[in-house]
Amino acid sequence: MNDSHTRYIFKMISTSTEINKEIHLHQLRHSYATQLLNKVPVVS
Repeated sequence: MNDSHTRYIFKMISTSTEINKEIHLHQLRHSYATQLLNKVPVVS
């Protein structure tokens, strides 16, 4: 799986969930990093 394929899958998931914002993989990276900094478990 290459970068463009990953972006495509992420775009398809975000549109299928009816999210009305432009979402990018980089935002996912930052939200995960914020979770780690706050020591909040990402997966329960």
